[in-house]
Amino acid sequence: MAWPQVQLSSVARVQAGGKSGQSGLSFVESGYPAYGAGGVNGHLPDWEFEDGAVILSSIGARCGKCFFPTGRWSSLANTQLIFPDPDRVDRKFLWYLLNDEDRWHRSGTAQPYIKPADVKANVIPLPPLPEQRRIASILDNVERAKWTRRESIQLTTAVIDSLFHQKTSERSPTKPLGSLLKLSSGRFLPTKAMVADGSVAVYGGNGVSGRHDVAMFDTPQVVVGRVGAYCGVVHVTERESWVTDNAMVVTWRQEEFELDYLAAALKAANLNQFASQSGQPLISASRLERVMLRVPEKPIQLEYVEDLKSIQAIEALHVAHLAKLDDLFASLQHRAFRGEL
Repeated sequence: MAWPQVQLSSVARVQAGGKSGQSGLSFVESGYPAYGAGGVNGHLPDWEFEDGAVILSSIGARCGKCFFPTGRWSSLANTQLIFPDPDRVDRKFLWYLLNDEDRWHRSGTAQPYIKPADVKANVIPLPPLPEQRRIASILDNVERAKWTRRESIQLTTAVIDSLFHQKTSERSPTKPLGSLLKLSSGRFLPTKAMVADGSVAVYGGNGVSGRHDVAMFDTPQVVVGRVGAYCGVVHVTERESWVTDNAMVVTWRQEEFELDYLAAALKAANLNQFASQSGQPLISASRLERVMLRVPEKPIQLEYVEDLKSIQAIEALHVAHLAKLDDLFASLQHRAFRGEL
């Protein structure tokens, strides 16, 4: 169906955000949400607007991201405020349409931004209001389903986080890390050595950072981030892996330690607190030797691992379903704004 194509400025009032001049210096613990280029940056004691607008992030790496404020709110700099004419444009429809970073022309290089003139000149399809509301309602239903899945993932993550403490007790013995395992640095791998379709996962401090054709290990390993923001972050690798020198790997552990239980014990120890803070954070095996780990009897560890795998299986189903909902939403969105829904 062919719909009229109109400039945004012909059906909406566009103005720069932040005209009140308020900034983070005015934030209070409890107040009205203040929207900046990244969304709600904080709260202010007073408000500028009530509902009414779509907020466009107009500067930075995520410029083009849009926000849908409800209730009373204020704006900060680096945003453009788009107030649609309610007799011509449904605000939720407009948000779904504009919340697409690829639709906006960006100027600048080091710090991309969207010119106010380009916002006003942006061309949008304009179906009849009832059709706009129908489209917004369909997309709302998918968004609600996505929200439910995200909440389920958060709940399973919380259960996983609490499982370790449920399965261990204060009566479980604690032993120094250095007597239970050995940590060694990973091996340097230049970026140019990575291959997009490699069969081997490359692990750095924050998990998988690329792929490679050659494996350092052919069984799952426990990896600990050793440098920068990811000091102390713990992962269990895929069966075949390469661990870079941004991380350490457990190269020996006493038989009394189950692999997945060991990973949980290391996470619970908050290893990042033992990182050097002079310059870039850095953690070393020697710094961790005296960290005390809780070591319950082997049957308790095995019970923990069994429960963990059951919960992770449920979490994986939620993640897979959310990915399908994301694909469905993208397909519906594409079809809706082409008049094919």
